[in-house]
Amino acid sequence: EAQLLAAEAAHLEGRDAEANDALDALDRHAANDTERIRVALLRFDLSFFSRGLADVSAIEALLNTATDGEWRGELLARRLSMQGALHGPAAALETVPVPLKQGPSAMPSSVHAVIAELLTRAGTMERALCVLGPAGGPEERPAATELWSPLASRARALISLGRFDEADALIDGARTDKIGRAHV
Repeated sequence: EAQLLAAEAAHLEGRDAEANDALDALDRHAANDTERIRVALLRFDLSFFSRGLADVSAIEALLNTATDGEWRGELLARRLSMQGALHGPAAALETVPVPLKQGPSAMPSSVHAVIAELLTRAGTMERALCVLGPAGGPEERPAATELWSPLASRARALISLGRFDEADALIDGARTDKIGRAHV
């Protein structure tokens, strides 16, 4: 964990070569799929969010071997993000391998957030909201603080539909929830 954070810090401080060297070393010493996946995800995120493009070859290779559903979802989210950036949202949505099934109490994951974002960009905001699942209060669906938060995708879809009061309530609820957590 500390080595991943150090690689990310090096990148954020503009020391990309050092960050890449650290990620290469972590990848060489990865003992299992989870460690390899975490390195590949961080490498993708650093490149994608700073340059808008990333090499997806490691993501593709790991999608062929990963068996854990949550990690597969993270990998799929990155692949779909790149496909959306290169080919547009409609083309990326055509590559979603299976319908996303989610129980009524399941939290949306990063792959749901990416698919909802692609659906919003494709102009199908109601479908995007369906992918994200039913809206709930912050106590039911806490706002994630990560880059792949479904909260932002839901807010964009609501705003695109002109449902500003719902978007405001969602954002206010997330803000209240975050402030409440900070005081705990």
